[in-house]
Amino acid sequence: MDKQAAIKAFGSGAELARAVGVTHSAVTQWPDPLPRYAADKVLAALLRLGRMPPPELMPAPERAA
Repeated sequence: MDKQAAIKAFGSGAELARAVGVTHSAVTQWPDPLPRYAADKVLAALLRLGRMPPPELMPAPERAA
């Protein structure tokens, strides 16, 4: 998940931080692309707030080995 797309979904880095329960500083330190734990927090926060995640935030399906 692209970090800038996640921020855009919430309107700002501060709003994203509030929604996932971390500080704005923590969000600025997340790498790009987001690691799975951060991406999961973003998707969970969107769903908890009753928002549909934009298509660009949806993870690609994993391939079977």
